[in-house]
Amino acid sequence: ATFFNKVKTISGVEKKLIHFPFFLVLIGGFFSSIFARIIGKQPDLSYGMVRLMGIEQYYSSAKAVKELQMPQTPTDKAIEDCLNWFRANNIKL
Repeated sequence: ATFFNKVKTISGVEKKLIHFPFFLVLIGGFFSSIFARIIGKQPDLSYGMVRLMGIEQYYSSAKAVKELQMPQTPTDKAIEDCLNWFRANNIKL
């Protein structure tokens, strides 16, 4: 939730964050996948996507910084750049 709170603060868009128990989201993804298969469209949130969201994943940029001399952009700056791109391309926040 920390990332989403940062986005909320930087964007200035007041949206309430709603927390759902994982098992409810998993059930929703399951039924969304079934319904999408019936109507022949891609689900907005599939069972597989929800399962992946349930896996704690952490990444480090240390190797890219060390071996490729990649610059590391601070999170707040990256979020701000992303939001500016959305606004410049008329994508609703």
